[in-house]
Amino acid sequence: MLAPHMRTTYRPDIDGLRAISVAAVVGFHALPDVATGGFIGVDVFFVISGFLISGIIIDGLDRKHFSFIEFYGRRIRRIFPALSLVLCASAALGWVILLDDEYRQLGRHILAATLFLLNFQLRIEVNYFDTAAALKPLLHLWSLSIEEQFYLLWPVLMYISYRFRGGLLALFLGVVASSFAYAALRVSVSPITVFYSPLGRFWELALGSTLAFVCLKSAALCAWLEIKSGPRLNRGDIASVIGLLFVFAAIVFLDNKEPYPGAWALLPTLGSALLIAAGPGALVNRCLLASPVLVQIGLISYPLYLWHWPLLSFARIHWSGMVPGWITAATVLLSFALAWLTWRFIERPLRAGSLTAVAPVLVALAVCVGGCGLTIYWRDGFPARVETARISQRHLADLDQEKAVVERSGVCHINNSRETVSDLRQKVQACMPVVPGARNILVLGDSHAGDLWIALSQAYGRFNFIQATGAGCNPAERNSSELARHCRVLFDFVNNEFLRDNKVDVIAIAARWRADFRALLSVVRAYQARGIPVVLFGPTFEYYADLPKIIARKRDDGALTPYLDARLNRERFELDREMARFAAQNGIVYVSIIDELCSAGHCPALGPSHELYVRDYGHWTLEGAKAFGAIFAKRGVLDP
Repeated sequence: MLAPHMRTTYRPDIDGLRAISVAAVVGFHALPDVATGGFIGVDVFFVISGFLISGIIIDGLDRKHFSFIEFYGRRIRRIFPALSLVLCASAALGWVILLDDEYRQLGRHILAATLFLLNFQLRIEVNYFDTAAALKPLLHLWSLSIEEQFYLLWPVLMYISYRFRGGLLALFLGVVASSFAYAALRVSVSPITVFYSPLGRFWELALGSTLAFVCLKSAALCAWLEIKSGPRLNRGDIASVIGLLFVFAAIVFLDNKEPYPGAWALLPTLGSALLIAAGPGALVNRCLLASPVLVQIGLISYPLYLWHWPLLSFARIHWSGMVPGWITAATVLLSFALAWLTWRFIERPLRAGSLTAVAPVLVALAVCVGGCGLTIYWRDGFPARVETARISQRHLADLDQEKAVVERSGVCHINNSRETVSDLRQKVQACMPVVPGARNILVLGDSHAGDLWIALSQAYGRFNFIQATGAGCNPAERNSSELARHCRVLFDFVNNEFLRDNKVDVIAIAARWRADFRALLSVVRAYQARGIPVVLFGPTFEYYADLPKIIARKRDDGALTPYLDARLNRERFELDREMARFAAQNGIVYVSIIDELCSAGHCPALGPSHELYVRDYGHWTLEGAKAFGAIFAKRGVLDP
């Protein structure tokens, strides 16, 4: 006889656990420096979802009345109403706030979100934790896409496995083991792929499924949890305390600097599993999770998750990354209010309605919303919406044209193309002539190294600068499987052919650095072992948004310079200081671009005639490269 709490009927304590998980996510997005590990709330959601949904499926299979039509119809009624509302609201806000290219990207994301493919689209756009991530209003829907991809396949697999003795448990444990192994083994070399990949996340949902199976099938677990381990506490009480400590430890001690998910994801997922398994009568569950406030927040957790990020993101876009604290607080409060209204007046009535009547209407609505996103994308973000958008778009187009000149993009600065390895090698080789008798300096790295190449070659006429740069080609990541094919070709040619057959006097390395100093040190030491001096250039100054867009959004008549300086990304300054210490400790010649160009918190974004020195978040225009190169030459950063 199973204990009542182990059945998957409504449990208010699970809504309380939902409240903690959504509060963690909202806290991380609103105050990332405070709730550093709040992103683990998504992992908690996945475990809860796997437990509840799989429990419903198992119960239906046991009772011989499971229906695929009913299952997917309920998923539609659960997911589509709030999602369609938030997507429509995002399209409306984007019409008012976003510039043309931003609105076009939003249209693409709306379409991908309605198809539950946004995680794959975001993977193409690279990094959840980069600066641009905060400026994508639908970024958070990657998790919903993974969840729905899981439930597209999971009922079918469960239905087939149920026909075999022990098949369900074998399915659950097999998915947990294989998916977790993939995440744990791949996260250190492909963290972005694992983060967005269903293969790296399915184990969390399957863990909840395994828990549902054990809870429904095993009376022994119930009996074990109810055994007293002391005069006051039983084992379920202790499990709930440990589970809560695991979840809060993950929120407090994890951060986005470590590759995730991997082994560290066990902390929030096992913590969630312990809390669920302990049952509603356990100490933490009955005293904390089942409290009325947490239960109510848990009930609105889904619409709250949907609303909070677009509002925070649009605020950051509107204020160019510098959102006043009171605006952030008001945005969070507005998210709660909209979440409650959505739950009370949309979710509840629709979920109570007829399945056959409501589900088709919701599907049709989602198709219309996806069509709206597709139209926005096809119409290039409707460039005629506002005058500032037209001016910015035209200016950005001019800057894109200039990019080809600054970096020799597509010619010497190689891009992620479909050219053959032989073609790419010939292209690189043609742009790397060594001049006998001259001081030959090889500039190696990504697009920021491409900026540096034009800056140095313009300023140092007596030196020969050899360009070996490619889009996204960070030399410290040359052994990472994340590195694009063209970068591998570039580094293989430089290291195995060019430096074998040619002598250079110096290698100048530059990139949009991350804090992976161990890998960077191995690269520098490899070149030094070949007798080649290395000069390491630090990160350049960056803005929280693209500089032309920051200027286009400036509404007041105040001074422009302090307005721009306030929008500098100060994290790059801290990274520069860390790299300087790292270089000094390891005897590496280091050039701080920030120290050379900036002073007293001011960096030169504009020239004497207000010409742009920066064309996006941190890449230089041709005028900027010339001005900065002159500064480097004057200070002799590459003199013998």
